[in-house]
Amino acid sequence: MSSYERHLIELLGRERGPGPYGGGLLTAVIYPNRYAVGMSNLGFLSVFARAAETFNVAAERAFLPEPVHESTLKKAGKPVLTLESRRGLREMDLLLFSISFENDYLNVLKILGLSGIALRSRARDKGYPLIGAGGAAVQINPETISPFIDFFALGEGEELMPSIMGLIRDMGGRHGDRRDVLDALSRIEGIYVPEHFEATYDGRGRLASFGSVTGGRDRVTVQRTADLAGMSLCSPIVSKDAEFSDMLLVEIERGCPFGCAFCVASALYAPVRMRPEGDIVSDVDTGMTLTKTVGLLGPAVSSHPGLIRILERIKQGGGSVGLPSIRTELLTDEGIGLLSALSVRTLTIAPEAGTERVRRIIGKTMSDEEILGLVQRAAAAGITSVRTYFLVGMPGQNDSDIQAIADLAKRIRHTIIAATRGGGRTGRVTVSLTPLVPKPHTPLQWMAMAERKDLSKDIARIQSALRGIGGISVVFEPPKWSFIQALLARGDRRVADILESAATHDEDWNAAFRETPVNPDFYVMRERDEDELFPWDFIDIGLDKKKLLARYQRIMTKIRRG
Repeated sequence: MSSYERHLIELLGRERGPGPYGGGLLTAVIYPNRYAVGMSNLGFLSVFARAAETFNVAAERAFLPEPVHESTLKKAGKPVLTLESRRGLREMDLLLFSISFENDYLNVLKILGLSGIALRSRARDKGYPLIGAGGAAVQINPETISPFIDFFALGEGEELMPSIMGLIRDMGGRHGDRRDVLDALSRIEGIYVPEHFEATYDGRGRLASFGSVTGGRDRVTVQRTADLAGMSLCSPIVSKDAEFSDMLLVEIERGCPFGCAFCVASALYAPVRMRPEGDIVSDVDTGMTLTKTVGLLGPAVSSHPGLIRILERIKQGGGSVGLPSIRTELLTDEGIGLLSALSVRTLTIAPEAGTERVRRIIGKTMSDEEILGLVQRAAAAGITSVRTYFLVGMPGQNDSDIQAIADLAKRIRHTIIAATRGGGRTGRVTVSLTPLVPKPHTPLQWMAMAERKDLSKDIARIQSALRGIGGISVVFEPPKWSFIQALLARGDRRVADILESAATHDEDWNAAFRETPVNPDFYVMRERDEDELFPWDFIDIGLDKKKLLARYQRIMTKIRRG
């Protein structure tokens, strides 16, 4: 366990009542990555809090072991233990994985393998714990990991956790009949039980049909909390060993009103819901009794109408603040001044593209003038470092657009220098480059991902253009890892064979590609047919697929017209 944790609410010591077989329903809430990463994830912490406050449930946490074992499935390793009681996961009734990123799917298999738990759901009998999963990654498309998971919770934990925990507890956990438990779970709106669904494929390898084989629903509707009023949405535990060290995380809104074509957040967290200002302030006031560092979270934080007053409250309490990327048009001079007073020294913005032309194609309404104006105002207020996020492999992006990323970074750097001349602070510009992964539930889901060699060439070109320029650094995600992310995000359940092979080969994806007959390029590099059935179409996320296709067609028309 961390050497330093502070609990906002004492979760583990509250009275739960006697369990039917000692200690209540033994539940491990698992983040499939290191402790430091998981303890900086508010979704994981919220699921743990909901489980821990459920009557007759003994909730504990578990993470990927650190240091990570070099071998997990071929050789014996130390079993994964819970933090609170040091129980092995094999002893638990229920394992709940909170999965935010597709690249952590492999860690799920590592954790199961180390714990002596059969990987495939169909190979587990009633002596094994039930295994569930939720989180952003599986809500987008759970199919590539579905053969390893008993059930998925598709939606927000506030809506789903009480029903899940109560049902499994009342049916005896791992001591109950697994088939009966899964049948009962499948009747809860928002729960997806993979073994109740069957896929068929056509002669070209495309998905031909996908539906229930038990007479149940063919579609699963994502569950969302309609009204966030009256809810506490902040970290129940603060840890100095988290990546966001000693920071209280406070969610202030859900949903994004801007709808950029590449971004799944506007679909995943829709509709836009702003938490009442008073509820946020209450979380801040309570949390600042533990720590003075507050991180405000949400897909569009700077669009909250009460942001200035929330920042003022943090300032009054003597705190500091952390923010995700912000929209240039939404941060006023007053807001910039407050951020500076709250010890913010790095401005985070996401132009995504180097030219306004490409931004217009993807729906990112942000001009160079707005970007540089924000940088100038922030630098003048003492915020002298800027972190920028750009995508490579965007639709319609050409060589001049790639060069423009480097040119914009230079202009940002020059703007900082001009605004701080003589002030002794020159700051830094960090250029973060990420290959575009065309995600499900976005207009770009029909698009093929750019070739890895082209992505590498574009990244190298930007690095070369900025090499030797003081005060500018370039970081990037390797295209090979973006390719894996795309495979896991866009694949169907046949991709599970590749995933399992990669686990048995100690993360050697090339060996997995050679060993399995499944062609990864079929999922990543192929433009999808307009009438194609997608592996994630069974998820009712509240979108009209025809409207997404119409927007994709408009984007492609813009590109053809230049």
